[in-house]
Amino acid sequence: MFNIITPLARIENFLKQKNHLKNKNIKWHIITDDDSNINLDITENWISHYVCPNKGNKFWERCNNSINWFIDNHISNSEEYYGILNDDDGYEDDFFKKLKEYIDFNQNPKLLICSMKRGHNIPNDVVPVRRHPTSTLYANPKNMRVGEVGVEQFFIKGKLLKNHKLPITTCGDGELISELVKTYGAIYVENIYVLFNYFEPGRWNK
Repeated sequence: MFNIITPLARIENFLKQKNHLKNKNIKWHIITDDDSNINLDITENWISHYVCPNKGNKFWERCNNSINWFIDNHISNSEEYYGILNDDDGYEDDFFKKLKEYIDFNQNPKLLICSMKRGHNIPNDVVPVRRHPTSTLYANPKNMRVGEVGVEQFFIKGKLLKNHKLPITTCGDGELISELVKTYGAIYVENIYVLFNYFEPGRWNK
């Protein structure tokens, strides 16, 4: 079973992302901040909602804080795999079916890294810090460094994720993944893709 952790701030994407994930046989763990006005009506048993006592002014501070809070308090299955999906990302069709095939073939590896497509366009109306390129981030050992890998690309067993934290920096994802790869090694799954900012208006030609 795959557990997907999503810090949720963009409520406008919730229903779209839920419909996107609902048939993928996952557990979806949604985190909202205790000072937000987000109210979620969740009845599906594959979705869990947590309210995080958050702090910080910048969006990446709050995002990273909430993920670390979840790691500290809510990893319930040591042998299942955990991954992180931001609140505007998605997965290609059959993503988890393909990933499971790699896991079975490699006899339950500790850590897997997949690739990530980043769309077709850089939207003109986004702030500079979010003007991410459209180049694909490939799962490859030489790319396991800041700027070449994203937080959405790793899947790791719960018992190992408990030992790590996402640094509270703008490059925390690359820093964490570099640390994970050095510590555990990895299976690189280059031909399976996360869809970066899949619900960002103007990025993908759907």
